[in-house]
Amino acid sequence: MSGLVIDIRRAQPADAESLAGTYAASWQEAYGGIIPAVHLQRMIARRGAPWWFDAAKRRRNILVLGAGDKISGYATFGPARMDVRKDGRPDAGEVQELYLAPEYQGLGLGSRLFKAACAALRRQKYNHVLVRVLEENARATGFYQGHGGRQVARIEEMIGGKKMPMLIFEWAL
Repeated sequence: MSGLVIDIRRAQPADAESLAGTYAASWQEAYGGIIPAVHLQRMIARRGAPWWFDAAKRRRNILVLGAGDKISGYATFGPARMDVRKDGRPDAGEVQELYLAPEYQGLGLGSRLFKAACAALRRQKYNHVLVRVLEENARATGFYQGHGGRQVARIEEMIGGKKMPMLIFEWAL
């Protein structure tokens, strides 16, 4: 019997081409019909292999999920970009992005990647983690609610000239 080897590790510049493909497929799947199509295509085009090469070279806060010899998902994380608690405490980290290629969704791999990103934030001494999700993205909101996320805010962001509601979820680490 053979099985698929799953590996979660820090992104390397050599992962750039595979990351670009995973990014494009996962964003098209997640946001097609939600984000205006022209704007979504521009967002995807900006994050080609050169962008991922530079990001992996500069940042240590990109995890990749390898399934066999293919990058099938990624997560980015770091200090929280928002202070939804308004208490000025610098102890919140953020899982900024967590995406899987469509063919790897629904297999429990997103859970493994999310837990790995939270563990990395805990090692960086953050006590809370925040995630920002488009409210219309039912799959993502369900994922984070299913992982015990507590909705702590609802904000609006302009994306492609359209006001889009975002939900902020929080977990204690």
